Amino acid sequence: MRIISPFHDYYDSAMGYGQDPQLIYKRTPSVWEVPYEKLGSRFHEVINSSVYMRYEWSPISICVGFCGKAYPLILEEDETVDLLSVAANRVFEPVSGERFAQRKLELYQWRAHEKGRALAECESFCVRLHGYDIGLEIHRLLNAPVFAAIVRRQYRPEPITVFANPRLANFKFASKVEPFSAFQEIAMFLGSQLTNEDQAPRNVGGDKIIAASKGFDEQSFRTAAPGQKKLSRVKNRARKRGSIPPETEDPTGS
Repeated sequence: MRIISPFHDYYDSAMGYGQDPQLIYKRTPSVWEVPYEKLGSRFHEVINSSVYMRYEWSPISICVGFCGKAYPLILEEDETVDLLSVAANRVFEPVSGERFAQRKLELYQWRAHEKGRALAECESFCVRLHGYDIGLEIHRLLNAPVFAAIVRRQYRPEPITVFANPRLANFKFASKVEPFSAFQEIAMFLGSQLTNEDQAPRNVGGDKIIAASKGFDEQSFRTAAPGQKKLSRVKNRARKRGSIPPETEDPTGS
């Protein structure tokens, strides 16, 4: 896989191990407002879980989509997530379980012994949805193997802001998928799930029928011998066997 991109990502080094020049990944970042109903039912589950996790604190939930799987994380509210920041050399720091639990205790005035409950909620969200299968609908809509979706506080289905082809290093994605595996998965995903269906008509029948449909015959891939030369070969073989007396031979040698 060859990568054409305005930025460098953490898995680009895997190109040094060899690449298929016919497979090209145009990693150009873009921003989309995707209608809720076009995200797919599997991705709706991720969105609903993200909205539930936000409460009054309202941190930003980010879902990184990678080759049909979800990898969610929670950011602080003051994080600026836009097209420039997802393509620039920048790192988004996820909120730790401790930070999340502390905020829950402050907001809801929970007792100290309930901190474990808040920690469990945060861990459940991140672990349960880590590598969750989200289907192919949104990938095919974006025509991208990788995206980052922002899930803000919503009480009804609304369009979701999605960044296609972001820089995965910004989300510390190397801790989730190591570089060589990430390169291979993207290459396989592009070559199988996002490849354009061949529009050429399908050929039906055996080899001879397919060859005839393309204008070939049995002599198309060989040189036909001239007729007289073929007869001469027959005479020469007969003469060597002694079947033809010498006086009957053609003096011209034909």
